[in-house]
Amino acid sequence: MDTKRRVPARTSRARLSAAASLLAAIFIFSVLGPSAKGAPSGFAAGDISGAPGETVTVPVTVSDNPGIAAFRLSLLYDNTRLTPEAIEPAPALENGTFTSNIMSGGDLSLFDDVTTVWFDASDMTDDGVLFTVRFKIGADAVGVIPLTLSYGEGDIANQRYEDVALGVTSGSVSVLRGTADGAPDSPTAPPAVENARRMPAPPVAGSPGAEDAAWINPFSDVPEDEWFHGAVRYVSSKALMNGVSPDTFAPRMPVSRAMFVTILHRAEGLPPASAAGAFRDVAAGRWYTDAIAWASENAIAMGCGDSFGVDDPITREQLAAMLYRLARRENPPDAGGMPAADPGAFTDSGDISDWARGAMAWAVAEGVITGRAAGELAPKGAATRAEAAEILRRYLERAEL
Repeated sequence: MDTKRRVPARTSRARLSAAASLLAAIFIFSVLGPSAKGAPSGFAAGDISGAPGETVTVPVTVSDNPGIAAFRLSLLYDNTRLTPEAIEPAPALENGTFTSNIMSGGDLSLFDDVTTVWFDASDMTDDGVLFTVRFKIGADAVGVIPLTLSYGEGDIANQRYEDVALGVTSGSVSVLRGTADGAPDSPTAPPAVENARRMPAPPVAGSPGAEDAAWINPFSDVPEDEWFHGAVRYVSSKALMNGVSPDTFAPRMPVSRAMFVTILHRAEGLPPASAAGAFRDVAAGRWYTDAIAWASENAIAMGCGDSFGVDDPITREQLAAMLYRLARRENPPDAGGMPAADPGAFTDSGDISDWARGAMAWAVAEGVITGRAAGELAPKGAATRAEAAEILRRYLERAEL
C-alpha cells in the first residue's frame, strides 16, 4: 500500500459530506481504530462459510445503537482469497448518503478493505444489519479468512454530530473443504475408517481420559485462555469434531443441522440405520446420509416436510431438542423421569418455540445450556461450533455421572 488516507475527526455534516464524496472516487485504506472483540454491543461483521468459487454474503450489524447519524467503517479482507462483488445498504440508510469504495479501481496489494461512509440529518436508532457485502471465494482458497472490522477516531457520530465510540467484533469467511468430485464438503466430515467404532466413554468432569491427556492442540484459533478451549480439546480428542483445516477449528462458525446430527451419530458409536430416509435434500452416499437416516429413524431429528435442512444453521433450541430426544432414549420418563426447570429466569424465555419449551427446560435444569451473556438463552440464535462443542461436552459428561 503506497497510499493511506484518514478521515479526520468530524463534528459537522459538511465535513462528513466531503469525506463521503472523496470516498466515492478513490480507494481509502483504513487505519485500524479501537476494537473490543466479543463486546456485547456495537458493530459486528458476520461469520460466514462457503465453498471455493461460491459467493457469500457478509452482514455488518449494529446492536445497542445509541442513535447514529454518521459512520465510516472499514472491513479488511485478504484479496488473494476473496473478491468483493457488491454492497447493499439496509433500507434505513437509503434516505441518507451511502458510499463505498469497492467499485473503485486501483492497484491491489496483499490486503484491501471495503470502506463505507453514511450520514443523514436524522439519527438511525434501530439495531440490525447496516449493510451487506458479497464476496466471491477464490477457487484455491482454504482455511478461515479473517474479516477485520474497524473504524478510526471521529468516524462515528450521534445525532448531534458528537463523536461516540462503540465496540467492534470482527468476522470471518470459513472455506469448506472440497471432496474428490469437487462438491463442497463439511468442516466436520466423518472421521477415517479406523475411527468408525463406538467412541470411548467420556470421562467425568475433571478427570481427562487417556486421549484427552495426550491431546496436542493443532488449532491456531483455540488459545488456552478462550472459554471454549477445554470443550474443543474434549471433542477433538475423541474425534467427535474435526477442524475446518488441519490448523483451524473456526469456533465462531455456525453449525449446520447435518453437521450436528453427524456429531451425535459419532458420539453414539456410528450405529447403523435401517431406513435411508425420505428427505429430498439428503442424497445417498454423502458424509451425512447415514447420520440423518439414524436420527430420523430414532426420532432424534425431524425435518420440515420432505426436507431436512441439511445446510441450515442449527438453532440453540433445535440443538437442545435433539439432545433431549436422545436423552429420553437413554432415560425414559417411566424410568426415573427427565428433570426440568423453568427457563423464565432468562430475559428472552418468551422467545422459545412451544415445541422446544420442554427441551429447553430440561437443558437448563441439567446445566447443558446455561445461556449467553446478559441472561439470554438466545433460543433461535444459530449455535456456533464452539457452543456445540461445549454443550456436547456438558451433555456427555453428565450422562456418565
